[in-house]
Amino acid sequence: MSVAFIGMANPGLLGCKSHCHAYWELDCFIQGEGSLVVGGERFAFKAGDIFCQPPGVPHQVSSERGFQDIYVGIDGFVNPGTHFVPRFFDNANRDFSNILLQIYRVCHLKQKNWQRIADSLLDVLYEYLTAWNETAGRQTLVNELERILIANLANPDFSVQEALKNYPVSAGHFRRLFRAQTGKAPLEYLISRRIDFARQLLESGGGQSIRIKEVAAMAGFSDPYYFSRLYRQITGMSPSACLAGQHKLASGRQESCGSQIRPGRFQEPAGQSRPD
Repeated sequence: MSVAFIGMANPGLLGCKSHCHAYWELDCFIQGEGSLVVGGERFAFKAGDIFCQPPGVPHQVSSERGFQDIYVGIDGFVNPGTHFVPRFFDNANRDFSNILLQIYRVCHLKQKNWQRIADSLLDVLYEYLTAWNETAGRQTLVNELERILIANLANPDFSVQEALKNYPVSAGHFRRLFRAQTGKAPLEYLISRRIDFARQLLESGGGQSIRIKEVAAMAGFSDPYYFSRLYRQITGMSPSACLAGQHKLASGRQESCGSQIRPGRFQEPAGQSRPD
């Protein structure tokens, strides 16, 4: 990639008439707010917004109170996103706009090796865009897997390991992404939700003739003994003790079952296989 042109608007500019370029244009707004129209699609912008505008597509800017932006035309630019007009947001430190300002100074001072320096800095900006796009995409994948886990809460045949094979990243890397967003690895997340659901079933079954085996099956466990050991490990109370406590509660002799999901990493009971 190479810088074809770069400019910066004066602070307080109220608008820019419709125009287009032969290159992709990267537009970073550093002050104000207003409206950007690209090819008939309208975007509201504020300071910190970054837009990638495709070549040959008319675009214009308007603002009631004024704005300031830095814009750069890029030869050899490849769309880092999936949208027709990719949109990104600078971080709290304004790293992106600060590097763009440095490119602006380098290009206009034109000191020794200025083009190579500007193009190298441009590569850094592109890495920011691809990283932000990848992060957004991965968060979408995490949300999708979370929905799948919830949908299979009561399915004892569901395999987390098999589900992870359907995503375009390695299973180990995806587990780290999932943990970063939810606080748990996928299997931990599923186990925690299943145990919490089982606790709710036990607490609501105090006055009924519900059996531990039935609770285990409804919570996605095919082995009631494994379920009981896991339940005790995570909540600190066996399912039968919890159910007995609810029977006493129904007769007015005890306040509650007292079982709560303990925070922390899930650990399997020795000698048991994972339910995936």
